[in-house]
Amino acid sequence: MPLSADEIRGLVLEPLEEQGFLLCGIKLSGSPRRPLIQIFIDLEHDSVTIDHCVRVYRILYDILSLQENLPAGYRLEVSSPGVESPLCELWQFRKNLDRTVRISREGLQVEGKLIGIQAPDTVRLETDEGPRELTLAEAAGARIVLDTPHPRQKTKRKRHEARGR
Repeated sequence: MPLSADEIRGLVLEPLEEQGFLLCGIKLSGSPRRPLIQIFIDLEHDSVTIDHCVRVYRILYDILSLQENLPAGYRLEVSSPGVESPLCELWQFRKNLDRTVRISREGLQVEGKLIGIQAPDTVRLETDEGPRELTLAEAAGARIVLDTPHPRQKTKRKRHEARGR
């Protein structure tokens, strides 16, 4: 029987923390003979780089390759969760101060600039309606709103041609 996400979490959590990384998630997919294990890591006060992912990959691959419950053909991917991932932990909100976030779920629709964190579990937003405080439980699942540039309006260019006689 292949390893579950919880079993993998138990194997990788301590080595990640020893290296200063936070485990953001584990996703299992692929086939039983060739499973894909995706591990998402982050840093509390910095951005994850490709070099970080390579270093963590090597450490975790060595650990996972010793497991008898894992087929020899398994694939491992290590990456950061990306800006599209929901914010759930207080440190994630702290890391994204001054960014605009959107909380959208049944009974709660809020968008605003993340302006502060108050201990032990309050998130402060500046919304169009003014400041708003939410508990971590209410704010969990917030997503960063990316600033997208407005598409350029197409303008007609005059065509200049040199005419020879």
